[in-house]
Parts: sequence; C-alpha cells; structure tokens
Amino acid sequence: MPFPKLLYRAFTDLCHAQQFVDEGRFRIGRLDKYRTVENAARVDSSEGLGHYVDADGISEHFEFGNAIYILCCSSENVDLAVLRRKMGPFVIQINDPEQLACDIAAFLHENNVKLFGEIQCRMFSYTKGKANIAKLDAMERAELSIVQKPPFFEEECEQRLYTIINTQCPVPLMTLDIGINLERPLPYVEILSGL
Repeated sequence: MPFPKLLYRAFTDLCHAQQFVDEGRFRIGRLDKYRTVENAARVDSSEGLGHYVDADGISEHFEFGNAIYILCCSSENVDLAVLRRKMGPFVIQINDPEQLACDIAAFLHENNVKLFGEIQCRMFSYTKGKANIAKLDAMERAELSIVQKPPFFEEECEQRLYTIINTQCPVPLMTLDIGINLERPLPYVEILSGL
C-alpha cells in the first residue's frame, strides 16, 4: 500500500515538536500501551484488539501476538482544529512519510533491532464492533488489531506507521517506548503555525 503524501502529528509540548523537526528525536510506542494512557482524550481501552463481526453476526476478537510499535499520526483529511483540541496545540506536518519510515527503519537496523518486514503506513478502519459484509482472510483480520478503532475516534483520521519487532532482538519486549534519535534535522517535517 502506498504511503500518503503527508501526515500530521500533534504535541502538547512545543519542545517535543521542535525535537522531532530539529533533531529527529521522538518515540515509537508499543501498541498495547495505549490501552492505559493517562490522557482521557487519547485512551482506547480496546487498542490492539481487533473485533470482526461477519455478515451472519458471528463475532471474533483477536490480538496480534508480536511486539508492534507505532507512531500515531493523522491523515491530510483531519480537521486541524479537532487535532489541536484533542491531541495538543503544536502540530507538525510530515511532508514525506515514506522517508520518515525509511529513517526509522535505518535507525532501528543500526541499533540491532530486527523487524519483520518493512515499516507500514495504514489508514484506520473505524469499524470495531460493526458488522462487516466483506469476507476477510486471517491476515486481514489480524491486521485489524493494528488499524481498527471504534467509530468514536473517527474525527482523528488516524493513520499510523507501524512495525513488528522480532522477539529475538535485544530490545526488551516490556519496553513501552523505543526512543528514536536520528541526530539531525528532518527537512521533510515542519511545525505548522496558527495556534
């Protein structure tokens, strides 16, 4: 699936937005940690748990068994006022999400973190708990655990970068965040004005 032409990410702290742009410093978080984040506007108690209801009303719940790390962003379709209200007033625009994915993958590789496949970028499906007429194969259902949320979150227009970490890598799997520090400015990322 092709990468989008741009993504947005919001911060509550200007310093964190500047570190992302000026130093390439940010964190990717383990998927299941977002079930218990402190900010009530951001918590999704079903994060990482897929829910599929087929045309016959048969309900399945599933969870990806591997360590999945994500960078949450919003697509170009997001209302920036909503994004600022829910996630923070300081918004960055990522003008080359594919290059960001390449930079993250290179950093992880240089630090002996082994990935299963490429870093992916997926748009969210806000269908958790809704009937799905389409027949999904096992991999498509499993991917829903990464890219599916309840309809309540739809206004966030979330699109996330994610990667599956090889469990044999030296990163402790109980680590909730992996610090990325590219140690250079990211010319394809900018802080938006207009608070």
